[in-house]
Amino acid sequence: MHTFFCKSRQLFALATACALLSASAEAHHGMTTKFDPARAETLTGTISRVDWSFPHVHVFMLVETEGATLPWYVELESPQLLELNGWAEDTLQAGQQITVEGFRARDDSRQVWGESIVPTGGAEVFTLQYKALIDSITETSSAAAPRWPDNQIRLG
Repeated sequence: MHTFFCKSRQLFALATACALLSASAEAHHGMTTKFDPARAETLTGTISRVDWSFPHVHVFMLVETEGATLPWYVELESPQLLELNGWAEDTLQAGQQITVEGFRARDDSRQVWGESIVPTGGAEVFTLQYKALIDSITETSSAAAPRWPDNQIRLG
Protein backbone atom coordinates (compact mmCIF):
# COMPACT_ATOMS: atom_id res chain seq x y z
CA MET A 1 0.00 0.00 0.00
CA HIS A 2 2.84 2.40 0.88
CA THR A 3 4.48 1.85 -2.54
CA PHE A 4 1.20 2.68 -4.30
CA PHE A 5 0.91 6.04 -2.51
CA CYS A 6 4.57 6.93 -3.19
CA LYS A 7 4.13 6.19 -6.90
CA SER A 8 0.86 8.16 -6.95
CA ARG A 9 2.54 11.17 -5.36
CA GLN A 10 5.41 11.00 -7.84
CA LEU A 11 3.02 10.81 -10.79
CA PHE A 12 0.95 13.68 -9.40
CA ALA A 13 4.09 15.80 -8.90
CA LEU A 14 5.26 15.02 -12.44
CA ALA A 15 1.84 15.87 -13.92
CA THR A 16 1.70 19.12 -11.96
CA ALA A 17 5.20 20.13 -13.09
CA CYS A 18 4.32 19.41 -16.73
CA ALA A 19 1.13 21.45 -16.48
CA LEU A 20 2.96 24.42 -14.96
CA LEU A 21 5.74 24.32 -17.54
CA SER A 22 3.33 24.13 -20.46
CA ALA A 23 1.31 27.06 -19.07
CA SER A 24 4.40 29.25 -18.80
CA ALA A 25 5.53 28.28 -22.30
CA GLU A 26 2.17 29.43 -23.66
CA ALA A 27 2.17 32.66 -21.64
CA HIS A 28 4.24 34.63 -24.15
CA HIS A 29 2.87 34.92 -27.64
CA GLY A 30 3.59 36.73 -30.87
CA MET A 31 1.93 40.07 -31.55
CA THR A 32 -0.25 38.68 -34.37
CA THR A 33 -1.84 36.13 -32.04
CA LYS A 34 -3.73 38.88 -30.25
CA PHE A 35 -3.60 41.81 -32.71
CA ASP A 36 -4.48 42.08 -36.40
CA PRO A 37 -1.87 43.97 -38.51
CA ALA A 38 -4.53 44.52 -41.19
CA ARG A 39 -6.62 46.64 -38.76
CA ALA A 40 -4.71 49.88 -38.26
CA GLU A 41 -5.92 52.13 -35.43
CA THR A 42 -4.95 55.68 -34.41
CA LEU A 43 -5.88 56.92 -30.93
CA THR A 44 -5.39 60.27 -29.23
CA GLY A 45 -5.89 60.54 -25.52
CA THR A 46 -4.44 60.94 -22.03
CA ILE A 47 -2.21 58.40 -20.30
CA SER A 48 -3.77 57.16 -17.06
CA ARG A 49 -1.07 54.63 -16.16
CA VAL A 50 2.12 53.01 -17.49
CA ASP A 51 2.98 49.45 -16.48
CA TRP A 52 6.70 48.91 -17.13
CA SER A 53 7.02 45.17 -16.64
CA PHE A 54 8.03 41.96 -18.36
CA PRO A 55 7.12 40.55 -20.87
CA HIS A 56 5.49 43.70 -22.34
CA VAL A 57 5.10 47.34 -21.35
CA HIS A 58 1.48 48.50 -21.19
CA VAL A 59 0.11 52.03 -21.48
CA PHE A 60 -3.40 52.66 -20.22
CA MET A 61 -5.07 55.70 -21.75
CA LEU A 62 -8.41 57.49 -21.82
CA VAL A 63 -9.75 58.33 -25.29
CA GLU A 64 -12.71 60.59 -25.98
CA THR A 65 -14.95 59.10 -28.66
CA GLU A 66 -18.31 60.57 -29.66
CA GLY A 67 -18.70 62.38 -26.34
CA ALA A 68 -17.73 59.41 -24.16
CA THR A 69 -14.36 58.91 -22.47
CA LEU A 70 -13.32 55.28 -22.85
CA PRO A 71 -10.33 53.38 -21.46
CA TRP A 72 -7.90 51.88 -23.99
CA TYR A 73 -5.01 49.52 -23.42
CA VAL A 74 -1.81 49.82 -25.51
CA GLU A 75 0.62 46.91 -25.52
CA LEU A 76 4.26 47.56 -26.45
CA GLU A 77 7.47 45.56 -26.70
CA SER A 78 9.46 44.36 -23.69
CA PRO A 79 11.18 46.82 -21.36
CA GLN A 80 14.55 45.52 -22.62
CA LEU A 81 13.77 46.30 -26.27
CA LEU A 82 12.36 49.70 -25.35
CA GLU A 83 15.53 50.53 -23.37
CA LEU A 84 17.67 49.52 -26.37
CA ASN A 85 15.64 52.06 -28.35
CA GLY A 86 16.25 54.93 -25.94
CA TRP A 87 13.25 54.56 -23.64
CA ALA A 88 13.33 54.76 -19.87
CA GLU A 89 10.69 53.78 -17.35
CA ASP A 90 9.69 57.45 -17.03
CA THR A 91 9.56 58.28 -20.77
CA LEU A 92 5.77 58.32 -20.65
CA GLN A 93 3.89 59.71 -17.65
CA ALA A 94 0.31 59.67 -16.40
CA GLY A 95 -1.50 62.83 -17.53
CA GLN A 96 0.50 63.13 -20.76
CA GLN A 97 -1.43 63.58 -24.02
CA ILE A 98 -0.36 61.13 -26.74
CA THR A 99 -1.30 59.81 -30.17
CA VAL A 100 -0.82 56.08 -30.71
CA GLU A 101 -0.69 54.31 -34.06
CA GLY A 102 -0.97 50.56 -34.03
CA PHE A 103 -3.09 47.49 -34.70
CA ARG A 104 -6.48 46.67 -33.19
CA ALA A 105 -7.11 43.55 -31.10
CA ARG A 106 -8.65 40.63 -32.97
CA ASP A 107 -11.45 40.30 -30.39
CA ASP A 108 -12.60 43.93 -30.96
CA SER A 109 -11.76 44.91 -27.38
CA ARG A 110 -10.30 48.38 -26.78
CA GLN A 111 -6.70 47.19 -27.14
CA VAL A 112 -3.98 48.03 -29.65
CA TRP A 113 -0.43 46.94 -30.32
CA GLY A 114 1.48 50.23 -30.32
CA GLU A 115 3.77 50.76 -33.28
CA SER A 116 4.30 54.50 -32.72
CA ILE A 117 3.62 56.92 -29.85
CA VAL A 118 3.83 60.70 -30.25
CA PRO A 119 3.23 63.13 -27.38
CA THR A 120 0.88 65.99 -28.32
CA GLY A 121 3.04 68.81 -29.65
CA GLY A 122 6.22 66.72 -29.44
CA ALA A 123 8.56 64.49 -31.34
CA GLU A 124 7.99 60.78 -31.76
CA VAL A 125 8.77 58.86 -28.60
CA PHE A 126 8.52 55.31 -29.82
CA THR A 127 9.05 53.51 -33.05
CA LEU A 128 10.87 50.29 -32.40
CA GLN A 129 14.16 49.96 -34.22
CA TYR A 130 15.32 46.34 -34.32
CA LYS A 131 18.74 47.55 -35.51
CA ALA A 132 19.55 48.55 -31.92
CA LEU A 133 18.87 44.99 -30.78
CA ILE A 134 20.91 43.46 -33.60
CA ASP A 135 23.82 45.84 -32.90
CA SER A 136 23.80 44.98 -29.18
CA ILE A 137 23.85 41.25 -29.95
CA THR A 138 26.67 41.69 -32.47
CA GLU A 139 28.75 43.76 -30.03
CA THR A 140 28.47 41.23 -27.21
CA SER A 141 28.83 38.10 -29.34
CA SER A 142 32.03 39.16 -31.14
CA ALA A 143 34.19 38.70 -28.03
CA ALA A 144 36.06 35.42 -27.68
CA ALA A 145 34.48 32.90 -25.34
CA PRO A 146 36.26 32.59 -21.97
CA ARG A 147 38.28 29.37 -21.68
CA TRP A 148 39.72 27.22 -18.91
CA PRO A 149 43.49 26.54 -18.82
CA ASP A 150 42.86 23.28 -20.74
CA ASN A 151 41.27 25.38 -23.56
CA GLN A 152 37.73 24.15 -22.87
CA ILE A 153 35.05 26.86 -23.11
CA ARG A 154 34.05 28.11 -19.66
CA LEU A 155 30.26 28.09 -19.34
CA GLY A 156 29.57 29.51 -15.96
